Amino acid sequence: MLQVNHLRSEKWMHRALFAFLCIALLLTGLTALAESGQQKGSISVGTLQERLRDLGYYDGSMTFEFDMATQYALKKCCEANGLPFLDGQLLQVSYDAIVNSDDVKPKSAQLMEHKRLSIGDEGQSVIDMQLRLKELGYVKGVRLSLGHYDDETQRAIETFCEQNDLTIPDQGVDEYTQYMLYSDVALHYAAPVPPGFWGRVREFLSRPVRIGGMELNSGILVLIEAMLFIGLVVSALILMRSSKPRAPKEPERLSFSIDSGKTDAWSAVVAAVEYAGKKRTQVIQPSQPVRIGRGSVELRLDVRDKQVSRVHGRLEMRGNQLIYVDMSTHGTNINEIYVHQNEYPIHDGDRLQISQHTIVILNK
Repeated sequence: MLQVNHLRSEKWMHRALFAFLCIALLLTGLTALAESGQQKGSISVGTLQERLRDLGYYDGSMTFEFDMATQYALKKCCEANGLPFLDGQLLQVSYDAIVNSDDVKPKSAQLMEHKRLSIGDEGQSVIDMQLRLKELGYVKGVRLSLGHYDDETQRAIETFCEQNDLTIPDQGVDEYTQYMLYSDVALHYAAPVPPGFWGRVREFLSRPVRIGGMELNSGILVLIEAMLFIGLVVSALILMRSSKPRAPKEPERLSFSIDSGKTDAWSAVVAAVEYAGKKRTQVIQPSQPVRIGRGSVELRLDVRDKQVSRVHGRLEMRGNQLIYVDMSTHGTNINEIYVHQNEYPIHDGDRLQISQHTIVILNK
């Protein structure tokens, strides 16, 4: 039997190995087919970006999209190498010459149309940039030091980058930002629309808040505070409910017959109470209902016994019969009979077990 099971397990292992080899072979074939389909005439924007980066014309991230930054880098490369270029188009001849040829010239400082400018620079390039910013409406009501790259000029550049979805340069302006500034697609300044109520709420919730050495989002902080507030309110309601005295639930009255032979003539009732090894007796008058519990009642039990309700039950006379009425949460054992939210006839010598309290009812 063991040999048969061993042969079956080997059979399944062989099948699994065969399936794995088939899948690997299929994937290898598909990969080879895909690579063979990439002929010289195919175009890959990712390959172009990588090549332009190696040549120094492209310094952006690998987006694999023919975006404005890639077009600008391609234009500079084509102009430096005498290759055809059309705005918004990736010509096959230019792509093949750049990607597949080793004769493409890398970028040099002499071929740059715009040089990087930094705060503190001066000259005609700064004047042209400031005039272009003013033409587009990014300089209004501000006096610029014409020809001097100051802080106001930097703020105007940052506003231009924000409204044209460009990366905000750090303490200066790079050549790509200048290219976009002078291009026909540069957007004119549009005054930001004041946010409405919900816009201000979103702005407030997205504001970072530093607590100690930890930085939190305002929205998270508000959520934590709201949860704490709700917990505080719920706790207060629970405390108020628990501190409010509740009227004991009136138990269901059950009809039972009283055997005249067992009926006692109660003149005075003595309750012998025992708790934690201590005994005491208390004489009670059966003419009025006698409440039992750990609250303000006629027959008070020890408050340390938490299983005893504030009004656990009561003794009352009905004709010549003494009746115990349970009104508690945990019930009462009377002569080993469990009574809960119910009533039970009491005779001389009956034993009531209320949690840790033992009460013997005696007729005197």
